[in-house]
Amino acid sequence: MKKFILLDHEPWTIRRKQLFYDLFEKAKIKLYVWDLSQWLNPGLSNPDELKNIEYLTRVLTENQFVSLLENEDSKNVIFVEEVFRSWDNRRVFRHISDLGFDTIKIELYGNSVLKQRFMHRVKFLNIKNLPKTLCGKLAGIKIRAYNKIRGIKGPIKIFSSNGWLYRTDAINHPDYENYKFNSHENIIGGDYIVFCDIFFPFHSDLKHFYKIKRLPDGKKYQETMRRYFDYLEEKYGMPVVIAAHPKSDYSGGEFGNRSIIKYKTDDLVFNARMVTLHVCNSISYALLSNKPIAFVATEDYIKLGHVKKTLDLLAHETLGLSYYILDKVDLNEVEFKKVNEDLRIKYINNYLTSTESSGIQNYKILRKELMELSNEA
Repeated sequence: MKKFILLDHEPWTIRRKQLFYDLFEKAKIKLYVWDLSQWLNPGLSNPDELKNIEYLTRVLTENQFVSLLENEDSKNVIFVEEVFRSWDNRRVFRHISDLGFDTIKIELYGNSVLKQRFMHRVKFLNIKNLPKTLCGKLAGIKIRAYNKIRGIKGPIKIFSSNGWLYRTDAINHPDYENYKFNSHENIIGGDYIVFCDIFFPFHSDLKHFYKIKRLPDGKKYQETMRRYFDYLEEKYGMPVVIAAHPKSDYSGGEFGNRSIIKYKTDDLVFNARMVTLHVCNSISYALLSNKPIAFVATEDYIKLGHVKKTLDLLAHETLGLSYYILDKVDLNEVEFKKVNEDLRIKYINNYLTSTESSGIQNYKILRKELMELSNEA
């Protein structure tokens, strides 16, 4: 069996372990992890980081990375990509390529990239965001040209649940597997509405990956959300429970006297009466369990460059639902609706599973394919 090493651009946390290490362990394949976060994104930190783990190596500099590569055998090692192939990260893949290593990609967030119709792209084109759009296009051209000149090849395998992007092997979204193969306890006990939190505006991705220099006022956001939750509880006669984002670090009280529960989003959504959320990958849980949904935003949230377009694409274009900006609308206008059944099934089949993978757990797919890669040597 070849040696598999995950290259991760984020600090190694409980959630990262659940997604990657536990998957490989279930497939009975040893996984090693190189945490590149402090080299690629100095200062990036997340709650619940795991340290002093025997399979984990923290890579702090480019020189250390090259030294580690030189101590590995390119014929017997395959790297698992969890690093964006961007201009800023080009040296990662240049060194891997120069030393003759192969890579694979296991895309576990297949619902992060949604298919856009041409008219939706046109809808959000304007003079104000044109420079940013052009910069993004030029950056893509730049990195593709660099890769071609340097002879940097892509991954030899791409595992993904996203059916409209290129992949070599279909797998299931982890949320689909959780829904299909696991049981889900009602940890609240009675009826409730769940809010799928995104740790706004403190989520580390906003600063380190989206490069947002001036973050919105978190207290103002939380005040708006508390007012909204107060309204929901009064109208529907049931509590609002917060399904905290895995990267969140709440002390309690941020959303009023409400339960904030971490690492239980699946159980909380599957057993809720209704689901309210922003742009959030946890929409998968709401669709799998066919819950009434209300998409909401705040003015500060919607002002972030990528958010309005993404929210419109997810809520309106993909799922046929409205979204409500809480600072602007009368809260009586907020309406929970189930997604049209055809659109719901289309989303599940496009982004969460496929006819090839729906009845097979990911660890079985992974073991079969990685064993074959090892035997090709």
